[in-house]
Amino acid sequence: MYEQPREKHCGPSMDKTDEELLEAYLKGQSEALAVLVERYRRMLYGFILDMTGAREDADEVFQEVWLRVMRKARLYRKRNFRGWLMRLTHNLLIDRARTRRSTVSLDAMDQELHTFASARQ
Repeated sequence: MYEQPREKHCGPSMDKTDEELLEAYLKGQSEALAVLVERYRRMLYGFILDMTGAREDADEVFQEVWLRVMRKARLYRKRNFRGWLMRLTHNLLIDRARTRRSTVSLDAMDQELHTFASARQ
């Protein structure tokens, strides 16, 4: 599989730790977040794809995870970025499953009510 060169993110910023990159992002260096995204792209996307089973869903979740990273970056406690990232991802996947389960159960309930109403006529 051919991959395009990633010259954009090469250099000194690739040598920084995850914590240093997140701190740089918080100080306004958006390219630091781009380095983190590239650093974790394969691992995170692969995990999400395994959990969702569909590329469209995986794309959506991947984007939402990084939006959450952006929103919650100040809450990070500088311990284990990878673990924190995976926890955010895991929680997002659980939230999505709950939302979908309630949607499915409401649809099923609607179908049961329709079936019951039809049987009474």
